[in-house]
Amino acid sequence: MHTHSTNLSQNTNGLFEKAQRLLSAQYSLDDIREKLFKENDVSEEEIEHIIKQLKKIQHEKDHKRGRTLILIGAILLLAGFVFTFLNIYANQPVHLAMYGLTSAGLAVLFVGLYFVFN
Repeated sequence: MHTHSTNLSQNTNGLFEKAQRLLSAQYSLDDIREKLFKENDVSEEEIEHIIKQLKKIQHEKDHKRGRTLILIGAILLLAGFVFTFLNIYANQPVHLAMYGLTSAGLAVLFVGLYFVFN
């Protein structure tokens, strides 16, 4: 009985690695599910477990990317504020700093939020 569960675990690890390769090859999760089910003799429960793990890994990557983009957006917003503030006191035009950096910062920030909350 113990050998059967060990073989099952090794088979699941092999399928998980195969599923990761398919995911990195830009296959959708539905395509991966279908491909694993057709090409392997495993239960649907095992495949769903693998898909759940893939979703978790994909969500963690998106979350990390989102946090990075939020940080970059916040830095752009801060830079826009500082340059606008400095340009006002130097009697220089403020349009690029006020509108350019602020717009870019907001755009990057919202893309980051999309990745975090999607």
